[in-house]
Amino acid sequence: MKKKSILFGLLIVVLFIFTMKVNAASIRCTPTSVYVGDQITCTISDVADDEEVSVTTSLNRVSGKTTITKSDVDNGDNNIVYSAKSTGTYNITAKTTDWTSNPVRITVSEKTTTTTTTTTTKSRSSNNYLSSITIDGEEIDDFSKNTTRYFIEVENDVTKVSIDAEAEDDTAEVDIDGPNSLEVGDNEYTISVTSEDDTTKFYKVIVTRKDEEESSNTGIKRIKVRGYNFKFNKNSKTFYLNIDKEDTELDITVTLNDKNASYEIEGNENLKDGSVIRIIVTAEDNSSDTYRIIITKNDTNYIPIIIGVIALIIIIVIIAFIIIKKKKSKNNKDNKNNKGKKKEKESEVDKEDTEKTKKIPPLSSDTIDIAKENNQDESGEEIDDDDDIIHIDNDEEEKTRILSYAEKEELKRLEELNKNDVDSKIDEELGKTMLFNNDDDDID
Repeated sequence: MKKKSILFGLLIVVLFIFTMKVNAASIRCTPTSVYVGDQITCTISDVADDEEVSVTTSLNRVSGKTTITKSDVDNGDNNIVYSAKSTGTYNITAKTTDWTSNPVRITVSEKTTTTTTTTTTKSRSSNNYLSSITIDGEEIDDFSKNTTRYFIEVENDVTKVSIDAEAEDDTAEVDIDGPNSLEVGDNEYTISVTSEDDTTKFYKVIVTRKDEEESSNTGIKRIKVRGYNFKFNKNSKTFYLNIDKEDTELDITVTLNDKNASYEIEGNENLKDGSVIRIIVTAEDNSSDTYRIIITKNDTNYIPIIIGVIALIIIIVIIAFIIIKKKKSKNNKDNKNNKGKKKEKESEVDKEDTEKTKKIPPLSSDTIDIAKENNQDESGEEIDDDDDIIHIDNDEEEKTRILSYAEKEELKRLEELNKNDVDSKIDEELGKTMLFNNDDDDID
């Protein structure tokens, strides 16, 4: 009985161990055959509560953890992504502390590239339209690619035109055929446009040259009148000309715009104030036009003469003013010189008077004593106490300095005489100077 119990216990232990191995972690990887650069995803599952599963491989890990726990499995964070950089066989192995999985074998091959060449054949264009037509460098205003016929009219003097056309499609070819010179009447030009697919469209340009007609041009290019500055204006038919009083006929030359036209001049004789000269121009078609020149005559024009006389008077006045001013300036200078000479002569006279005064003989001592005793001067008259008597201690100076009334009067007389002589001499010298200056002016 005891043996049976032991065997039963061993069986339970074995079953427990087997159960544990059956419940061990697992690893699954897909795909197992890839090309270089492709990715492999490995999923770890059946991880026990206390287990940690480590995954090892030589492949390049792109995402995911290298160690997975049960909580990672429960949270869905149990995937690991790898990629292969080169060809070969790689093993991926999962391990726990007491368990190692069988390695998962991954085969990496070189990727092969398949090139598919598609050849597309472009269809040829059928566009045979024109985009423009030009005649002598100017585009036809009402051109339309759908209008294939155009009419152009030119004057009779136009003998040649240049026509050009441009295709709407660059692959189309344009050809122009027509006469080299224009005849009077219709001249047809054909423009052919050939598309890339060899379809052709034709455009027609008919140039009509007008018949030759007689000119109706009665215009004047210029009018010349000999001896006068005639101002011609082509926009006017009436002109005014002021001529000399003695002129009775003018030499007129007319140049016409049209060489086939002619002109005739009327009224160009016996010209007087108010006369009208008519220039009648007749065109090639016999149409005519009249141009008029109205004559004006003035009496002798005194204005230039008056202006000349006034100008001459002004010049004479200016010259006279300059001469007078020059003489005044010279006289002022002479007067200054004369005044200087007069002052010099007066100075000389004063000097002579002083010398004469000094030469008056001294009074005798007897005369002085008698005058003092009688209180009289030498003439016997009483001397007023207010008379100017200068008393000087020096006897010699006193004899020469004490003057009587008679001496004073004599001294005044001599001074007056000397002054008159000096003035007469100065006047005489001034007269000579003025006479000399006048002689110089006459010589100038």
